[in-house]
Amino acid sequence: MLGLSTQVPGRWVYLSDGPNREYTIGKTLLVFTQTALKEVGFKHPKSGLLVHALKALGQERVDTAVMQAIRARLSDKDRDRIPRDTRQITGWVHHLIKQICQKAD
Repeated sequence: MLGLSTQVPGRWVYLSDGPNREYTIGKTLLVFTQTALKEVGFKHPKSGLLVHALKALGQERVDTAVMQAIRARLSDKDRDRIPRDTRQITGWVHHLIKQICQKAD
């Protein structure tokens, strides 16, 4: 959805405020992962998608090409909304979100 991968997920991961759990249904792995509420309570769906995509990649793998790929998939409206919607995210993730969403000069 953000243009970062062409792979199809081999397992489905859902974020939850409950305990970590894994279930196998047929050949599909269903995973519930505990996460802080501040990382899932976003007003706009693309905000959460962006936060979790950056965290999954890790700081060391987010380079200029990745940031440009993400930026190309976001509308002007998204680039305006997402930084406001993710204010509570701290550290390197929010710093990268601000860079990705900044207006072109």
